[in-house]
Amino acid sequence: MKRHPEISFRKPEPLGRERASVTEEKIDGWFRECQEYITENKMVEAIGDPIRIYNADEIGFPLMGKADKILAPRGAQDIYQQTSSTKHQITVVGACNAAGNFIPPLIIFPGSRFGYDPLAGAPEHSAFAKSLSGWIVTFCADQDIILYCLTSYFSHLLQPLDVAVHKSAKASWYRSRHIR
Repeated sequence: MKRHPEISFRKPEPLGRERASVTEEKIDGWFRECQEYITENKMVEAIGDPIRIYNADEIGFPLMGKADKILAPRGAQDIYQQTSSTKHQITVVGACNAAGNFIPPLIIFPGSRFGYDPLAGAPEHSAFAKSLSGWIVTFCADQDIILYCLTSYFSHLLQPLDVAVHKSAKASWYRSRHIR
């Protein structure tokens, strides 16, 4: 490393095969389809009004801690950390518009009973819920909100909340949850 200061050891982020196969042509194709959808549905005027264009995304925060390292007998092959078999997490749905305005987050908790105020310390006007899968599609249809989704394999590149906000929030969450 001393001979090559431009190189450093880094921890790679896991990237599935589908995400690794994203090409500029695939991204351009998505934008073409989006433009066609906007034109066909007579929504061109919305594109010129940044207050009307929202980006929404959800982020999951696992409730189980994770050990960075543990003590184990030298040479041991299988070292496990016992965890709950359920993958409970808190899900936060955030949204912002193209003008830079954020709406208060929706915080979705597992379970249905609370012995505490689940919104204690949350941003002002936040809401919480317990929800079934697919709720956002139903909600948007009921509110006359048009959803146009990014291809799931593009979100690590094109999802503004994922790239700019959620990535740092998730990193902070994991740092606070790791057992040292």
